[in-house]
Parts: sequence; structure tokens; C-alpha cells
Amino acid sequence: DISLIQIPGKLIITSDTKGLDIEIDGRKENYIGGEEKSFVKYGTTVAGKKEFQLLEGKYSLTIKKEGVSQPFQFKIDQNKDTFVNVIYDKHTKVIEITNGK
Repeated sequence: DISLIQIPGKLIITSDTKGLDIEIDGRKENYIGGEEKSFVKYGTTVAGKKEFQLLEGKYSLTIKKEGVSQPFQFKIDQNKDTFVNVIYDKHTKVIEITNGK
């Protein structure tokens, strides 16, 4: 009897600002990973890189700060890294999310 386990990919969020709220598919926390699932709170961005393992599929990332939210669609492939850049302008309160590396 063989069980097939999906190999997760990795979402890597790079931000210039710490403290922006992270939601994936409208959730602030979820079970993620492949063989060993773990409960993870997405938390907030850091000034630098933050990584999450996700199973293959299409997702919606939402970044929020001070009543402003910005959605972004992305795709995770098995055993591959997906890079997203988040830039926050504290003066205009504009959040910009782009594909990155």
C-alpha cells in the first residue's frame, strides 16, 4: 500500500516594511506543508524575506495595513519557489505587490 504525498512549493515574500498583515485565501492561519503538515500563522511581513510552504495550486495573497488592503493572485508549483515583492508607502498608504525574485 503506497500513499502519494504532494511535494509542496514555497512562497517567498520579500518586503521593505515589517508589520503588514498577511492573509492567504482569506485566512490568517492554516495547515500547510506536505508530508508533515503543520499549523502556521501567517502573521505579518518582515523587512526582508518570509517563507511559507504551500501545496500546488492557485492562491490569493492579501496584504493589509491601517484599513488598506491589496489582493494579489499567485500560483504555487511543486518543489518550486514563487517570489512576491511587497512595497508599502507609509506616506500615501499604498501597498504594491508584484512578482519578484
